[in-house]
Amino acid sequence: LSEGDGPAQLEAFYRMVGTLVEHMLRSGRFQVTGQWAEGAVPMVPATAAAAVATAPGPPRDSRGAGGMGVPDSASLGEAARSGELSLDGMTALLMDLYGEKASGILEINSEQGRRVGFLHKGGLVQWLSDPVIEDECLGVLLTNANKLSPDQLRQSLEMMSDTGNLQGECFIELGFLTFPQVVMSLMTQVEIISRNVFTATEGTYRFYPREKLPTSYPNPPMKSPGFLFAFFKRAYASMPASEVELEYKSLLDQYSLLSSGISLDDLRLKKEERALIEILSAKSYRFREIFSVSSMGRSQTLQALMALLRL
Repeated sequence: LSEGDGPAQLEAFYRMVGTLVEHMLRSGRFQVTGQWAEGAVPMVPATAAAAVATAPGPPRDSRGAGGMGVPDSASLGEAARSGELSLDGMTALLMDLYGEKASGILEINSEQGRRVGFLHKGGLVQWLSDPVIEDECLGVLLTNANKLSPDQLRQSLEMMSDTGNLQGECFIELGFLTFPQVVMSLMTQVEIISRNVFTATEGTYRFYPREKLPTSYPNPPMKSPGFLFAFFKRAYASMPASEVELEYKSLLDQYSLLSSGISLDDLRLKKEERALIEILSAKSYRFREIFSVSSMGRSQTLQALMALLRL
């Protein structure tokens, strides 16, 4: 795999796995390993936290899928992009990097500490934190979701300490998870941490482009439009109706126009949402008229429209 067209074949395989997983999830018949009910707040059981704290050696799954530690700020060089943390700013940044298919390192400094994200061809593939946030470590996330027992978590940490293997490798070798389950778990982990990053209220970001990341990752890049679309739909679903109305009231007589450059597949649309997009692609409607042509209820249509506006 390290010679000839091996790397290209492996990358094509990972893209195929990612597409397959997305189709499985959209079908509603499957659940990602480590995923909990929508809207639920992840809480780490005391037994899981204790397993991490008492196992020999540090929880080395914090190194990430490729086994690399958090890079030092001084080693990253000069940032190509930088700014203050904000919801709009981070949304614009992720969408710009998605459009450019950029690869590189995203550094976030906030009240949550220092985070480093790795982007490949426009999508995040891994987050690392300094100091380590145990709640976001892969083994703790899986234990919290009852996909691993505290004893299995302990065994994986002991194997990591003894062998130096990554935690995902240990899960597979110990027979706790299959390779596709580890890949799906890593995809879920990236999305969970990305949601946590978006809750930061103060701080700065810097992006350092790289033609090639320092290591490779088994999970396909997170598709930023799909992540952001789902993130904002949840946000608008939880907002008081009066606050949402303030945002769209001035738009009621404006006409819709879809931006180009975003793949519908990358938005991870539900069937009814895709149908709405196709309707809006065929004809321009005033904002107030869209509700009458949507097959979804008013609240679901509004959430989708407001999320699309944020993108």
